[in-house]
Amino acid sequence: MEHIEKIKERIEQGDPIGIKASANPDGVDYALTEVKKDYLEMSKKNNSYVLHKWEQGDKKTFFLKFLAYYLSFETVLADEGMKDGHKKNLG
Repeated sequence: MEHIEKIKERIEQGDPIGIKASANPDGVDYALTEVKKDYLEMSKKNNSYVLHKWEQGDKKTFFLKFLAYYLSFETVLADEGMKDGHKKNLG
């Protein structure tokens, strides 16, 4: 648990953590497909398809939803293993 405390201290001090993980391209593809409708709705609401022009709350909601779909994909993959390659149908 000491390493977790060190990470917390680095974050509190504003030190960068860096990238310590990589993403599964299939999981990213799945999440992008799932959030497309949300992206289009939020783009219309914010009058822009450019994310950095959106309201902060909408950006956060979009990324939280994307991450939830991505992590759900990875959870199913971890629970069930890679059947038929890595392509999974979660729908």
